[in-house]
Amino acid sequence: MPTLLEFEAAGHARFEDGFCLAMIRRQAGGVYLMGYQAEIRLKIACLKASGLWRPNMLDREALTRLKRVATDRDWFDPSTKTIAWEDQRIKCRSFHSLEFWAVYLAHALMEGEPQTDRLPQLTNMIQVARDLDLFWHPENRYHEFVQCTALDFVRAWSDLENHLTWLES
Repeated sequence: MPTLLEFEAAGHARFEDGFCLAMIRRQAGGVYLMGYQAEIRLKIACLKASGLWRPNMLDREALTRLKRVATDRDWFDPSTKTIAWEDQRIKCRSFHSLEFWAVYLAHALMEGEPQTDRLPQLTNMIQVARDLDLFWHPENRYHEFVQCTALDFVRAWSDLENHLTWLES
C-alpha cells in the first residue's frame, strides 16, 4: 500500500503517461490518466487544507479519513448528496468528482476565517473543476472516445493547477 508521498508521485507519473498517450493520438487513454492525476492533485490539496496531510500515512487510510471529514460538514447534505457553495447546491456524482473536491477545498480554505479576497479565485477554481468533470470520470476507462481533445483537457488542467498552486502559497 503506497504512502501519500508515493500517491502524489504516482499522480505526476500518470499525468506524464497520459500526455504521452495523447501525443500518439490515444486521446481517451490520455485524458483518462491526466484526469486521474487531477483527482489525486485535488485530494492532496484537500488533505493539506484539512490538516490531514501525513506524508508517510498510507493513502487509503488518509483518503478514507478525508471522505469521512468531507461528508461530516454542515455544507454537505448526505440525503441529497449535494454540497453547498455560495447560493448553489452542487450534486456529488461520486467521490471521484473533481468539482466535489474543489468545493470541499474551497470550504476547507475558508473555514474559521473566511477570506473574501479569495472568493473569486475559489469560485473560478470550482468552475475549472466543473469543466474538467464534463470530460473526465473514472468510467472513461471503459470508453474508446472522450468529448474533448487532450490539448483542451491539458489547458483546463493547467488552469486548475495554477489555482491550486496560488491557493497553497
